[in-house]
Amino acid sequence: MKQLPNKNEDLLKKMLSNDLLEQPSAHFTSDVLGKLGISTATNSIKYEPVISKNGWILIGIIIGSILWFALSNFTSTSEAGFSSLIINQTLSKTNGFIRLFTDDSFVLLISILSIAVFMLVSAESVYRQSRLKAA
Repeated sequence: MKQLPNKNEDLLKKMLSNDLLEQPSAHFTSDVLGKLGISTATNSIKYEPVISKNGWILIGIIIGSILWFALSNFTSTSEAGFSSLIINQTLSKTNGFIRLFTDDSFVLLISILSIAVFMLVSAESVYRQSRLKAA
């Protein structure tokens, strides 16, 4: 009857041991890439946000001005209580805000502003991609 091979004396294990395998030199990768004409230096890409700080400030000013125009229709009330004054002002501003969104000119304004922001972000993206390709 044949015996199974001893694991400690397995010929294949001896042939594939780390001692018999060749190890590449320390500069193997850079030598090969140098022969191919490829630079091994890594170009670090600095993170730049898509919308800059000034862009966010401009967007905030635009949104703030839209909200201010929507909510700035103050009405004078002659009621005595401070709480009733707050409630009346809040209701009148809410109604003005709702009316604003049903107005056709406001919808047109929001559409134009949305398209403008989209075009600005797209233009900045194309500009950044062209700068990355040039570098």
